[in-house]
Amino acid sequence: MHSRNMRNTSDLPGSGTLSEEIMRKRHLKRRHRRGVRILRTLLLLILAGMIAVLATGPSGDIRSIKRLFATVTDRTGTTKPGTTSSDANSPTTSTRSTATTTTHPASTAPDAVGVRQFTFVDHSRLIYPPHTATGQPEPRTLVTYLYYPAISPAAKGAPSSPSPAGSGTAQADGPTAGQSSGENRDTAQYGPSQINNYPRAYGNRPLPLIVFAHGYEVWPWRYQPLLYSWVNAGFVVAAPVFPLTNPDAPGGPYEDDIVNQPQDVNFVLSQLLGLNAQSSGPIAGLIDPSEIGVAGHSDGAETMMAVGYDTCCINHQVKAAAILSGAKLYIDGGNYFPGDTPPLLVVQGTADTINLPIHSQNIYEEAPPPKYFLQLAGAGHYAPYVHSDPFEQVVAEVTTDFFLKELVGNAQPFQGLSSPGALPSFADLQQTP
Repeated sequence: MHSRNMRNTSDLPGSGTLSEEIMRKRHLKRRHRRGVRILRTLLLLILAGMIAVLATGPSGDIRSIKRLFATVTDRTGTTKPGTTSSDANSPTTSTRSTATTTTHPASTAPDAVGVRQFTFVDHSRLIYPPHTATGQPEPRTLVTYLYYPAISPAAKGAPSSPSPAGSGTAQADGPTAGQSSGENRDTAQYGPSQINNYPRAYGNRPLPLIVFAHGYEVWPWRYQPLLYSWVNAGFVVAAPVFPLTNPDAPGGPYEDDIVNQPQDVNFVLSQLLGLNAQSSGPIAGLIDPSEIGVAGHSDGAETMMAVGYDTCCINHQVKAAAILSGAKLYIDGGNYFPGDTPPLLVVQGTADTINLPIHSQNIYEEAPPPKYFLQLAGAGHYAPYVHSDPFEQVVAEVTTDFFLKELVGNAQPFQGLSSPGALPSFADLQQTP
């Protein structure tokens, strides 16, 4: 994988000196307020339970506790996770818009991470030999993994076998893409994600979507710690496998095909939103179409630069983008940063010799605000995104809070970023609001 363009008791009545009448009146007064006390106690117990779930749940991600949000009632009378208010009857607000209520990630980590597999075929664009398995022209086919907050049947005492995927193009029980061998081919640590098709968590609430683009010669599931961090914070994550830059591409990975990947992303997004808009189906109503972000690493970051900021392929449904050790992707006829573009987060390791830091610096300097630049001292090209280590933990923290703030419109403080000394010594964040 490489870049071609070197990324928050009351005392009881009972004193022996009090008259019986005073004691009776105090007792009646306490009975009158008992309902309030019971409600307050229940709320505290619920809060303690939520914290316990976050601290000991399947994700094991103690950082999720910082994202514990209160629930309020929206205008339809249903509880909406993730908004904060001192008055449960006050209107919900958003930093992006006060005219509408926004859907926020949930207040607790999900019980499990659900995984579905889809196969989307774009017949309008073809791949030609020697990069096809049949030796004939073939349509561009994008196997896409969808990760989402879910309920584990095993955790609920039900059988743990996969549930049906429903109609459409979902591949319920089919095999995942195979692993390859090779030193740089993400083989050992995680392997292909197991398709489980678990039922979604949080009822029928639509959730924000992040589309993730993998790097050259790397499977998307190799980024599992980072992707799962987003899911545990309440996001849906879609990760397509690009036809010619994955490790098992016919004829071998072909990096020049990167110029076709921005349209791959746009095609996958259109297909997902089509399934989402159906009245029924495996992901009907799962995604909030107004809260779509993109992220990518290395060549995947270049891909998302074009999707978010280049007139060649810009998708105006994208509301925020995280560029991880990337660079600009130059496609004929395109120009970067035309007019109004989405908020940008750039992440870069200072010891990256594959994508040189100067490219990320140039992107940050040229982009209009709001923008953020996270630099990781001593980090290389892979570890901050594919290893569960201190670098990856910071990247997970910052990217999650970036999407909460700029994509979802979370009004809470930008956790770990706005407070001096909140980040470890090896991490430096520049920001231009």
